[in-house]
Amino acid sequence: MPVDFQYARQLGYTIRLICSARQTDQGVLLAVRPSLIPISTVLAGVKGAYNAVWVHGKYGEDTFYYGRGAGSRPTGVAVVSDLMRWPGRSAAAVRNACRRSPRASRRIPAIPITLNRSAYYLRFRVEDRPGIIARLATALADQQISIDSVLQLPIENWRDLPFVITVEPTSEDRCARPSAR
Repeated sequence: MPVDFQYARQLGYTIRLICSARQTDQGVLLAVRPSLIPISTVLAGVKGAYNAVWVHGKYGEDTFYYGRGAGSRPTGVAVVSDLMRWPGRSAAAVRNACRRSPRASRRIPAIPITLNRSAYYLRFRVEDRPGIIARLATALADQQISIDSVLQLPIENWRDLPFVITVEPTSEDRCARPSAR
């Protein structure tokens, strides 16, 4: 939504749809979701019909691949779809191959994304009244979630007031639980 881009800009970020895969000691985290990207990074400059892949290796330097990803040529979704129909391989076989360690024949478990620890951007829409931020802060504290920042841009409609709270790294399942009435 446009309001999210306004808040992100105030915080020094832009929003990009990010597909990520990260191997941890417990398994692999896979996700596709909108993410706040610092405006100062090369990834923030990827716009329009372009896609980028940023690879961080264990021993090598970071590499960045950039090019058209939409339009008359195949999009990223089409490419992934093509891979899933890889000749002689079923979709399940491709998924299984992606989950295997390159050094061993053991399966690497997928970790539920709700257990991923990350900083989060939470936008609320409330009727402006005394104590609403205090109630939300209490609900977050009850879940052991620390607040990083609170931001409210001027708006005329006090009955439908958007404001943002960013939180320090926590698990997504913790963020999903708080509620302030």
